[in-house]
Amino acid sequence: MSTVTWRGDGVAVAQVTTIAITGVWATSDTATITINGKDVVFTVAAAVTIADIVAGVVAAFNASTIPEFTEITASGAASPITLTADTAGVPFVVTRSETTAGTGALGTVTEATAS
Repeated sequence: MSTVTWRGDGVAVAQVTTIAITGVWATSDTATITINGKDVVFTVAAAVTIADIVAGVVAAFNASTIPEFTEITASGAASPITLTADTAGVPFVVTRSETTAGTGALGTVTEATAS
């Protein structure tokens, strides 16, 4: 029988999480990303493409001064949005929601790389 020993000297990895954006978005639709009960909300100003929604959500996320959001960098030119921890080994939990008049949707939060 073998003995399992935890050494704790594994290499820290930066968490990477993705959120797909799909559907048709209309004026006044909102996309919300939540961390620790705090929200960043992007409101659509006019009917736009998915790439415009991604750019707006990324800009709103990265402009936030809320501490939970400043520890993560959002990126993406097209769906999905990618959220990457700025510090390797520091995990985060994200939820999302949307309010749309049409079929616009934020997809499932997918942890592409665990911290």
